[in-house]
Amino acid sequence: MADGLAAVAVAMYADIHGGRPWCHRTLRHGLELVLAPVTDRWRLALGRAGAPPSDIEVELVKTAFAVPAGVAVARSQKQRQVVGEVGQLFHIAEMFWAQQEEGSDRGHTDDLWA
Repeated sequence: MADGLAAVAVAMYADIHGGRPWCHRTLRHGLELVLAPVTDRWRLALGRAGAPPSDIEVELVKTAFAVPAGVAVARSQKQRQVVGEVGQLFHIAEMFWAQQEEGSDRGHTDDLWA
């Protein structure tokens, strides 16, 4: 799983460096990832309907996205409206950290879960 996550991370950073304001991917088991540069820092959010991201999932994603050690993870829940469906309780684990120097392969947003 870690190798696959590393490839997802590289692709998401590449999409943003290619001009996208944010990037979203859905992984197996319904885990969704959102990566976005916000002012001078990165925002990485993991979310899933019905069950929160596990601590193991959070740590694997942090490693794949090269999130610096010590970055805090905030957990929350929000009602997510889906057209034609009853709202779902969406569980989110979110983190922010300072962007690296320009040109880094790691590190303006429309917040998908704000």
